[in-house]
Amino acid sequence: MNGKLKDILFIVILGSICTALLLGVKAFTHPVIELYEQRTLKSAILQAAGIDYSHGLLEETFNNNIVKKTEGGAVFYLTPGGSYIFKLEGRGLWGMITGLVRLNRDLETIEGV
Repeated sequence: MNGKLKDILFIVILGSICTALLLGVKAFTHPVIELYEQRTLKSAILQAAGIDYSHGLLEETFNNNIVKKTEGGAVFYLTPGGSYIFKLEGRGLWGMITGLVRLNRDLETIEGV
């Protein structure tokens, strides 16, 4: 009986230490991951809009050319040419599938996916 109690105690302590380490790593890397995801989205929006940019000037190029709008709960991006870019998300087999679609001013003609 004493051996089983030691085993259970060892497993609980080891599990607690591993959990604490994983939570620490997550807290430490979360801001970096958020920044990466924002930069990836901005890069994809600029590519969908057909705007050339250099990686060093991504933020400046995005802020000078793209306007983010929210209307009726929907978020979309306006390009200098008047096109609209929408972010699409849907369920896939192993996770979410995300994409962008660029619509013409008439909101009926797809210019790019």
